[in-house]
Amino acid sequence: MLEKIICKHYTLFIDWHKSISQIYSLMSNINVEFVNQRDMIHPRIHSTFDCHERLGKTLSDPGDWNIFPKFEFPMSRLLLPNKYMVLSPYSGKPSENRRMSDRAINRIIRSSNHPVIVIGNRHQQIDAKYAHVINLVGKTSLLEAMSIVSGANIFVGFQGVMSFVAMSNCVNSTIYTRQVSDVRSIKVRTPRQWLRYCSIVED
Repeated sequence: MLEKIICKHYTLFIDWHKSISQIYSLMSNINVEFVNQRDMIHPRIHSTFDCHERLGKTLSDPGDWNIFPKFEFPMSRLLLPNKYMVLSPYSGKPSENRRMSDRAINRIIRSSNHPVIVIGNRHQQIDAKYAHVINLVGKTSLLEAMSIVSGANIFVGFQGVMSFVAMSNCVNSTIYTRQVSDVRSIKVRTPRQWLRYCSIVED
């Protein structure tokens, strides 16, 4: 029996509470409580790199860390192909405009040898009228989308939570980003074991 843990989570983005709670729900022994101010007493952990450092480990020698955890995602209600690519062209809040270019989106769809499943929330529709495209934008929950990504053969998407889900499930991934600082962020916050499955594209 795992010890029950209460995680006090602070974020400026109140609209994300539901999504954050869903992610925590993947760990049955953790309950999340949202707080209104930062904890100024305990040290902050900024990234996976810091987590390893605080435990006296390195990304190349993770010790007893489970680098590839297996979560029980909810089964998708949808009938999916045996082999497929996931395209996740957006990341973050719609107002941030963190997305792949239309040129890149259409190039990837046209060149894919697999059915392409497009995921995202309802604000992130794309114009992709191809016979091999399955458009699930706005049609899945966050955890359903994670489940679809974890079972993909290929993942292509903008840097964000779905790209980390893909890498942690050993899915060959192409991650798009806009800035050199984002490339560094991916490399610093990502275990080297995950980076084996990742190529980064500045677009």
